[in-house]
Amino acid sequence: MAPSATHTSGSDERSDKYVISWDRVHSQPDHIKVICVGAGPGGLYLAYRLQRTLVTESFDLTIYEKNPSIGGTWYENRYPGCACDVPAHNYTYSHRPNPTWSSFYASSAEILEYFKRFADEEDLHHYIHLSTSVRSAVWDESKGIYIVNVESTTGEKKEDWCHVLINAGGNLNKWKCAARQPPSFAWRTYKSSTGPDVKTLHSFAGDLLHSANYPKDKDLSGKRVAVIGTGSSAIQIIPAVQPKVAKLYPFIRSPTWIAPAVGQEVVGALLGKDTTMDPLAHAQHIFTSAEKERFVQDPKYLQDFRHGMEDQMNKFSLAFVKGSDVNKGFSAYIEANMMKRLKGAPEELVKKLIPSWSPGCRRLTPGDGYLEALTEDNVEPVFDNIAEITEKGLKTVAGNFYEVDVIICATGFDVRWTPGFTLTGSKGTTIQDEWGKKPNCYLGIAAPNFPNFFTALGPRGPWGNGPLLASLETNCDQFVQTIMKMQKERIKSVEVKMEPTLQLNEHINGWHKGIDAPGDWSGSVFSQNCVSWYKMGTADGPVWLWSGGSPSYLATNKYARYEDYNIKYKSKNQWSFLGNGQVLAERVGGEVAPYIRNSDVPWDASFGIGAAKV
Repeated sequence: MAPSATHTSGSDERSDKYVISWDRVHSQPDHIKVICVGAGPGGLYLAYRLQRTLVTESFDLTIYEKNPSIGGTWYENRYPGCACDVPAHNYTYSHRPNPTWSSFYASSAEILEYFKRFADEEDLHHYIHLSTSVRSAVWDESKGIYIVNVESTTGEKKEDWCHVLINAGGNLNKWKCAARQPPSFAWRTYKSSTGPDVKTLHSFAGDLLHSANYPKDKDLSGKRVAVIGTGSSAIQIIPAVQPKVAKLYPFIRSPTWIAPAVGQEVVGALLGKDTTMDPLAHAQHIFTSAEKERFVQDPKYLQDFRHGMEDQMNKFSLAFVKGSDVNKGFSAYIEANMMKRLKGAPEELVKKLIPSWSPGCRRLTPGDGYLEALTEDNVEPVFDNIAEITEKGLKTVAGNFYEVDVIICATGFDVRWTPGFTLTGSKGTTIQDEWGKKPNCYLGIAAPNFPNFFTALGPRGPWGNGPLLASLETNCDQFVQTIMKMQKERIKSVEVKMEPTLQLNEHINGWHKGIDAPGDWSGSVFSQNCVSWYKMGTADGPVWLWSGGSPSYLATNKYARYEDYNIKYKSKNQWSFLGNGQVLAERVGGEVAPYIRNSDVPWDASFGIGAAKV
């Protein structure tokens, strides 16, 4: 049940007369209630940062997680071959290395254990409510809160509330292809890129599986299997199941670039050999006991390894700018690499696997073993569109029929950027209405008309522009900065302004299109004619990624730009946080002269706030 307006706002709005809060010290934090949706990498890091930053008694945090486990995408994705497509040592929180990764590209199970261990070590579980989904959130302007309705997997419903609502649920988690799932999850159509919608998916009598809900220990031995999709999941599934099945039909609607492994110089130094000319030499390196032990015993060596890898990835951003020298060189290199791996394959197959657009238009995936699997005797790639799915198999537009025992959907996500719950903002409109076709998002974190709502890595985030977790951390750090500001300055609501958001999107759109770009630059590779979830499943729609590499995103988001926000205060007087003129340190006998120092180093202006109970 939501609290009363008086309790929630702590305001003096009932009176025309401003009254000083004589019992409050300067910047004494108001109690604040936060709800986060999702206990994946973003939700866990938010809990960690709030716990480390705010006065314990000054906040309540509730994280609702729809799954029976934490971990987000790394819990949901457990299909054969599932692994991160970023080097494992760089898929960690920036301050929390893992010296014992077993392989260069870690499996989903190992990554899930990393995040579970983090939650255990930081004591985060008490914030988390598992098997519980947020269904709706409605902004109450008078109280300055969201009314939040949640439902457990057992059907139990309840109403909650919060001052600040944060969506850390990710984007590729609203999957739609399912067999014998509840109606809210069932995929009734399979959208072909050029052909008609297939409305008969659930006519199939065999096993209908989805990569985001893959059954544990599913045995495909001797089965005839169809895999629908050409994204990262399909690229990992196909080589993993190929040796086990009797026949494999990859349904490939469009080609995609298969990337060489990254960080060659760094890994070459680790292995003591030159891997520059043979990127496959460390595509899936299994770390030896000696290598892992050195990582454990020598933190500087581990730091240098991680830093060198990240440095190479961050210097790669110009590869995503069409016409740049880096882009031209990388395009030639990756094509030569694919041709080398496809040596001996039928010429017709090779032609259908090499895209016409630049690498990066769709998400790049290393694809260890993928191209090689497509040339195996028990694999028959299908490039025609699906017209119909029957009880026994799949029929294509060309009239060919493929009888199978199992269909694995490695596609079929709702790629709109809207949250998985209905969100109603200050104007009475929902974010589903406002973002349905054209997400009006500010820096991938906020939206006009939705006060006190933040989203981690939303539209315009650097999803395809470089390393992701550092950007996720920076988003959450900014959320915590804002929550602390709201507490200390007695702020009722913060809402990003419309004009800065529109101007930002104008700049980002212009960057992707290459408007008035110098020389040979002609926009980003993401804007080329390829079907991608970066463009909400279209080939020629707007690109919903950041305008540049990850470093420029981090530089922009390190600190909040409060000039871009409308701020409403709980009091009629925005200076009410000054209180009775004292600082907390005076009340508790703490340090009141921290500015006296022997050198020009920063001094702590909090005067005890955050270091002691109020």
